[in-house]
Amino acid sequence: TNRGITAMDGSTYPSHSQGEIFGFSDTFTRVLGNHTMKAGALYERSGENDRDQIAFSTSTVGQTNNQNGQFDFSNDNKNGTGYDLADAALGLYYTYSEVGARSETPYRANLYEFFVQDSFKATPKLHLEYGVRYTSIHPYYSLWNNAGSFDPAFYNPASAIQVNPSTGNPVAGTGDSLNGTVLWGDGFTASAKKHVPAAAQGLYSNLFHGLPRGYTNVQKSLFHPRIGLAYSLNDKTVLRTGFGRYTNRQGVSDFVFAGGIPPLQQVASVSSGTAD
Repeated sequence: TNRGITAMDGSTYPSHSQGEIFGFSDTFTRVLGNHTMKAGALYERSGENDRDQIAFSTSTVGQTNNQNGQFDFSNDNKNGTGYDLADAALGLYYTYSEVGARSETPYRANLYEFFVQDSFKATPKLHLEYGVRYTSIHPYYSLWNNAGSFDPAFYNPASAIQVNPSTGNPVAGTGDSLNGTVLWGDGFTASAKKHVPAAAQGLYSNLFHGLPRGYTNVQKSLFHPRIGLAYSLNDKTVLRTGFGRYTNRQGVSDFVFAGGIPPLQQVASVSSGTAD
């Protein structure tokens, strides 16, 4: 058995994504005796125009991340020779898969922070730093509301696709292939019609359930205490310790693909065929 050739595939590229982060902050400082007190605020606006979202993998039979298509060859192909190398030479593929047009998603998010702190020289040898920071994290959302995920709360077992127990393949015409899939927000925005094919065609409005545009709830009560201590034992030795709590939102990641899921982007697969 030779498994030297198991697939003929290209790659997911070329693709494109870019984004900027804009931060606006200001800090006020007041010195009172041995105290140096500060207070400030930060507003951050970040985003990414992501056109690099293919949520399918070449490692799963029947899937691909290649828009030019992928042929898989397998010794298990019942219509083949039993040797994947020979099947490749004869064009007897196990599966052929091709992903649709790339989905573009303009992600945006806001972050707000406020802080107060005090730097206190308690004694010539003891220095204290303490304060608190408040953060309000707003998750990433799409300007066009073309982002979504699977939500088990909207999955209906009665609409599940049936599977042939003999072959393990889904039975055509049964169930809902988008069962449990939700799109975030309350509908495609007006500007989405120029960029999202499904919005231009008026499709999938049933997948909107008034969920938050960023899906997850806004975290409004994030308080982060900070404290630091420095003590001088002598002219050569200083002991330091501190504690702080920090949080940050999840960034736009190529492992999330909220804008690249079906039906926003789809993949088609054909099993056991021939190609010249």
